[in-house]
Amino acid sequence: MRQYDHEFWNATDCRPGMSVLEVGCGTGQFLAYLAAKGVEDFVGIDADGGVRAAIPEAAANRFVESDLADFVTENTGKRRFDRVVLFDVLEHLTLEQGIAALESPHAIVADGGRLAIRVPNGGSPWGLHIQYSTIDHVTVYTTDKLIEPARLTGYDCVGFLPQKIGPAVRRTLQAALHAMLDRMLVQRPDVWTANVITVFARPGGTGAR
Repeated sequence: MRQYDHEFWNATDCRPGMSVLEVGCGTGQFLAYLAAKGVEDFVGIDADGGVRAAIPEAAANRFVESDLADFVTENTGKRRFDRVVLFDVLEHLTLEQGIAALESPHAIVADGGRLAIRVPNGGSPWGLHIQYSTIDHVTVYTTDKLIEPARLTGYDCVGFLPQKIGPAVRRTLQAALHAMLDRMLVQRPDVWTANVITVFARPGGTGAR
């Protein structure tokens, strides 16, 4: 709960009355989180129908087997979402596919709506380990490389957040190490953690229904 509060709820200023779409929901852990937070209007989509059996009961009826393009086509003119989540998605796509995946939801994102995106942090040595630890990670993203797709797809890049996971003592030691490296290095990443979270905003409105 604390991890998703940091990476999504607080980062996007979400509230229970908002509508949320998760792209690539996998086994539904984030969907269960939304249910626990009291969000009533949420949907998770995944092209792999095999994940349905693993989705928690609290979110089982919110799963739709679909790829993003088909879902957008089906829902254009019917509904809009205040928040869209792409956690651990973009790195699995080519850069062209990733830009398409960011551009496609425009038709169903509310004015002022926000996208929460999490990818391995290619600007950090710790993130490169995650990026190259599996063969299905295709595209490397740094903070600078995330700003460009935002501009290309008509979003404002609100900012970047480090990921907060692991025991508190280790997080404190890690923060101390990063602070020391910041003082020592001429070139250093904006965010040191292995994964980076960024928020894109669609111009106009507040994103609230």
